[in-house]
Amino acid sequence: SPRLLAEAQYAPVLLMATYMFVFGVVLHARFGADPSSTGFALYFLTGMLPWLAFSEPAGRAGHVILEHRNFVKKLIFPLETLPVNQVMAGLASLQRDLELGRLSYPIAFIARTARIPVRPAPRPEVILGAMVVTGSLRPIVQSALARLRSARELASELRLPTFAAFLSDAEAHFEAQLASWTLGQPRDGSVRPAPAVRQWTPTLSQALRMAEGFLLGDPAFRESWETHREGMLGQPEVASRFPAGLILEILCRHGLDLRKAIDEFLDFTAANGFRYYDHPRSGVDSDSIGVFLRLRPHATASAENDRAATAVLECLERNVQETGAIPVWLTGCATPVGSAGVIALGEGCGTVAAHLLLGLVPAPGEHQGTVTIGAQSLLDRIGSVGVAANVNYPPRYALGVFFRLLHLLDADGPVASRAVEDARGALAAELERAVSTSPSTAQDAALLILACHEANREDLIDPAWVVQVLKGQRFDGSWIGEPFAAAPNRGRSVSWYSSTLLTTALCYDALARGAKGQPPATD
Repeated sequence: SPRLLAEAQYAPVLLMATYMFVFGVVLHARFGADPSSTGFALYFLTGMLPWLAFSEPAGRAGHVILEHRNFVKKLIFPLETLPVNQVMAGLASLQRDLELGRLSYPIAFIARTARIPVRPAPRPEVILGAMVVTGSLRPIVQSALARLRSARELASELRLPTFAAFLSDAEAHFEAQLASWTLGQPRDGSVRPAPAVRQWTPTLSQALRMAEGFLLGDPAFRESWETHREGMLGQPEVASRFPAGLILEILCRHGLDLRKAIDEFLDFTAANGFRYYDHPRSGVDSDSIGVFLRLRPHATASAENDRAATAVLECLERNVQETGAIPVWLTGCATPVGSAGVIALGEGCGTVAAHLLLGLVPAPGEHQGTVTIGAQSLLDRIGSVGVAANVNYPPRYALGVFFRLLHLLDADGPVASRAVEDARGALAAELERAVSTSPSTAQDAALLILACHEANREDLIDPAWVVQVLKGQRFDGSWIGEPFAAAPNRGRSVSWYSSTLLTTALCYDALARGAKGQPPATD
């Protein structure tokens, strides 16, 4: 500052230092680190001409530097090597630095006091325990204060009142803070100061906690229902609760107890005859059957629901025997009221077939023939066209579903292993192509992460995808809904269904899969 220059009378010194710093940056930018080049030498001489021409300022600067080098060194060293603010910041972030394997002055101080090696990085609980046992917290701050006092004394010797006043004020502030560290609540009723070592909530754990709070805000997940108000089936409002089943499945996968919500979902699905929409003229579909079967192990046993499931599986078996594949929409299960139906979107969608098989393969019962025929047909199709066997859903989502089914078929073996391997080879090539392109949205990144996990190829996951998902999270714990499935619109047109709840569940699933081994969330 001008005041510092006037007090110190070091204007030539600082001016020359600034000039040489900028000059050095330019030299490095033009010639790199090779001072032997001819261009470097010529540029250096050209840059030094102003200082050679004005020898008096240069000489005076050099004289001041030589005369006061010891004082400058003594003043700068304590100011730059151990700033008290930096020490306090290091204490505040001690837990975070330990979790991330970063080395800071407080960590080094504690490790040296307790004679703990810092390479490899010690576990957080080791350093935190050593800090308590050795009583290192107060000495760390006192060592910084000692440097601060030394700097204040040197500033006074050099007649730098501005520096001296600043350092004196800082010293008083930190001495007061050090004196305020007491056990128990302050007797005068004042507010306890913030602790020196603060508890750290890891970003990933905090993001998961926020997402869970948002997802569990409404156990019925109404926002995720595919609700139509454009006059479908001649009604002012028709809805499908199927997406809520996908959300319930994701949350169950991560150990959340949602038995009551699952019971209500299954009771409604069975009472609705496994129709996709809540209207008698809606068709029975394999997606609804599949999510019902996958959620049933997490629900309370119900004889009525079991009877309904048996009846619809018999209808499914007839359809599979007739067509040689698992259809999207079943026929002959119930007599619809009226003649007009809904748009049959995505007939032949392999992801719908995979959804059903994921629920039926673990416990086929009397329907082993349905599993064998349906799985063989789907695997042949995947082996032939890859992820193009999908119709209704995002390709990256379909990749994950297909890989999950292959893993299940490997364990149960209802189809020829050759068909499984051919399908796996086709999907592996699709996954390699998918990871070579950067995802454009949080949901895209989440689906790519999930596909890699389902394929047991966690080595392909780019950490930048996790960052992209995290950055997309909003303050309430949600992610903005993104297109997920084809849905009918006015007339005979088709549009994309999206849901904030479903996108949030997918992003939550991706983050939770990668959170294994991470520190638990803290309040």
